[in-house]
Amino acid sequence: MAVLSALAWIAVVVNTFVFSILTILVCLFDRSGCLAHAWCARDWARSLLFMSGVKLRVKGLEQLDPRRAYVLTANHLSLFDILVLLAGLPIQFRWMAKKEVFAIPFMGWAMTRVGYVSIDRENKEKAWAHLYQAKGKLEEGYSLMFFPEGTRSPDGEMKRFKSGAFVLALHAGVPVVPISIVGTREIMPKRRRLFHPGTVDLVISPPIEPAGFSLERKEEYAQVVRGQIAVQLEKTRLEREARRAAGEPR
Repeated sequence: MAVLSALAWIAVVVNTFVFSILTILVCLFDRSGCLAHAWCARDWARSLLFMSGVKLRVKGLEQLDPRRAYVLTANHLSLFDILVLLAGLPIQFRWMAKKEVFAIPFMGWAMTRVGYVSIDRENKEKAWAHLYQAKGKLEEGYSLMFFPEGTRSPDGEMKRFKSGAFVLALHAGVPVVPISIVGTREIMPKRRRLFHPGTVDLVISPPIEPAGFSLERKEEYAQVVRGQIAVQLEKTRLEREARRAAGEPR
């Protein structure tokens, strides 16, 4: 088992290295990062899911208008969340990611080239400055992806949402899209190095417009979005249990 795990991780590292180089090269010809995101990042994610034996079911794609910019918010259970979001969402979006990720050789350089935005979570002043920098991405027409919990849930329960994504949505006047992810924790929970095959459900709920909220009510906005994600999480988990009871793949 240890040998298989080591081989799997070697394959992941090699795959990531190759796609990072491809991304950097593509960005030499397309500085917008759109081609690199649509081709390299998405194919990187799909190839890793395939190598890991992970199947993806996506529901609610009709909720997304590719001509609009959104603040995309998802619950966070596993490193595989990144892969399923890249593989499952056929729109241009940019990640809001902690600065440490951008320090990773090749992968971090590729992320910078595509235009993903770094956040310094240890420096509040810099973190807010990066949020306002991200507003420019929304104004250019790109959606932004957030994990509002700030980190992966260690026990599978959704944690309190931080307000940054909702402050940004209110300032930019763009809707927030709740996205529910079910199944990635079973594949690779937090603090585990082994991953297992499985099926992941990605559910996209209708966008929630910022109209009716204000900066003073940003916490309420966050709770409304969190509540919608929670509803879909419970609904999807029940559907998966029903499939299992019927002898179908979860």
